[in-house]
Amino acid sequence: ETTVSKESYRKMLGDTKQNHFALVAGANAYEGNGANETNAGVLLQGKKDAAAVKQMLQERGYSVQYKVDFEHGELERQADELIKKLEADETVTTGEATVVLFFACHGAINRYGQTILLPVDHVKSGKYDFCVDKLVNRISCLNA
Repeated sequence: ETTVSKESYRKMLGDTKQNHFALVAGANAYEGNGANETNAGVLLQGKKDAAAVKQMLQERGYSVQYKVDFEHGELERQADELIKKLEADETVTTGEATVVLFFACHGAINRYGQTILLPVDHVKSGKYDFCVDKLVNRISCLNA
């Protein structure tokens, strides 16, 4: 794991504008002792990195959806809230908005080649269904 470099993100994000949106998530508290069937042990920096990115984005004027140690379904709800904000902002359809997605958590590639994120309760819930690719496609479709 690496810690977020504030200077790197400042350079990447550029000037502050009002039509900036973000979904930021981090997770540390994965169930099990690191020896469960997915080998998704506890992370040390996920929540810290997510909190640092959230703060930096908010300082630059971003509207941030934020969730840490998310269980099954919680990240999907945050993504839905982000989509609602994007749909309500006319700059999204004109291509003038910026959207940042930042995830500091365990992830995997499913059998369809899609990137998925593991909720902290994935062993108990048996769910691995937050698909990053699906969210990116939903956002892309807004600027058709």
